[in-house]
Amino acid sequence: MLYLFTVGHNPYFRSLKGVVPNDVMDKVLGEDVPYDEDEWAGVSPELRDLIQGLLNKDYEKRLTAEQALAHPWFHVCEESDQGQLELSSNVVALPNERKLLSLASSKHSAKSC
Repeated sequence: MLYLFTVGHNPYFRSLKGVVPNDVMDKVLGEDVPYDEDEWAGVSPELRDLIQGLLNKDYEKRLTAEQALAHPWFHVCEESDQGQLELSSNVVALPNERKLLSLASSKHSAKSC
């Protein structure tokens, strides 16, 4: 879902119209997850690393839920002088990523960035 929210489509198909479950399984088992440079150019390294960790095919290297929630991407906000959470100045985020960060931080605290 995070991949979908970040670039606007699932990893293997731009549209799922006419796609059957076996098509998806064939792609998942037989192909690496695509990261088109044009689509991912503005995505922060933290979010890209998180998504790659969650989609790692090697279950021993794949992030657990606990590891994912502790990932630096969930902690890229800093408190401003006014007490509001904002994206750290070293993070470049796409509009969708800002929305995701806002949703993620609202689940963990009353403040969001």
